[in-house]
Amino acid sequence: MRNPATTPPVFDPRTINPNRVPTGLKVLIVASFMIAVGFGLVAPVLPNYAQNFNATVTMATMVVSALAITRLLFAPSAGRIITRWGERPVYTIGMLIVSVTSFMIAFAWDYWVLLGSRAVAGIGSVMFTVSAMGLLVRLSPAHMRGRISGYYATAFLLGNLLGPVIASALAPFGMRAPFIVYGFSLLVAGLIVWFLMPSQAALEAERDAITEAALLAEGKGTGVLPSAAGSPAGSPAGASGKVAKPAASGGASGKSNLPAMTVRDACKFTNYRSALVSNWAIGWSVFGVQSSIIPLAAAYLATGGD
Repeated sequence: MRNPATTPPVFDPRTINPNRVPTGLKVLIVASFMIAVGFGLVAPVLPNYAQNFNATVTMATMVVSALAITRLLFAPSAGRIITRWGERPVYTIGMLIVSVTSFMIAFAWDYWVLLGSRAVAGIGSVMFTVSAMGLLVRLSPAHMRGRISGYYATAFLLGNLLGPVIASALAPFGMRAPFIVYGFSLLVAGLIVWFLMPSQAALEAERDAITEAALLAEGKGTGVLPSAAGSPAGSPAGASGKVAKPAASGGASGKSNLPAMTVRDACKFTNYRSALVSNWAIGWSVFGVQSSIIPLAAAYLATGGD
């Protein structure tokens, strides 16, 4: 396990590629792909699996919807938990929760264990989803946020497309197999994030160096980072003899001195309201129609409406 006292690596903005994707975000993108593969594995199977417990269509609908309901109820608290404990621990714990509940679903012995496990999975799901969004925004260099968000979304969509294909290949092994594979995929993704994600100081130093490299490419940078203040000779600041002043937004720590913005304040901005509406539309189409309504309808029709 990483040693938090280890001195973070020094990134020289004069030599770093300004279009480089930070290492921590590469890890996050890989984890997103693995999560989406697992999600695509279980979504088509879940309604039929629920009916194995003598569940009616309504009861199967409750199993499918349980995750979304607990995500909705727990989402407001997730932000406060992340503020207190940080994105990476909450992200990892969230994945472990969903991993454990996936194994519980695979080996569920009655309908209520299935329903309860699915509901608890929603808590873990919103934990790693909100944490991932926070890490993407905070660790992406300003000039690359759109591109990195595109990479993240592409990885998730590719995984979501590949998941059902793998699920069909697992059909001979029974309906429990996709949930077991999903549990293992989340476990591996959690271990990848925990062990391969650089330290907080290294993540912020790399982000600041890439941002400064982009400014240098535009002729606006100085080649000196706020985090280089007091750095030893041989680092970018030490070699030039310059000491940078801390940024107004909190310097290299990435923490703002401004008060936290409330939801009410954020809703005053048109772009935030637009993001809410578009995100709702995407969630309805992907998680509502594609992953819930269509599998339920297919299961209903396959059983002759029984």
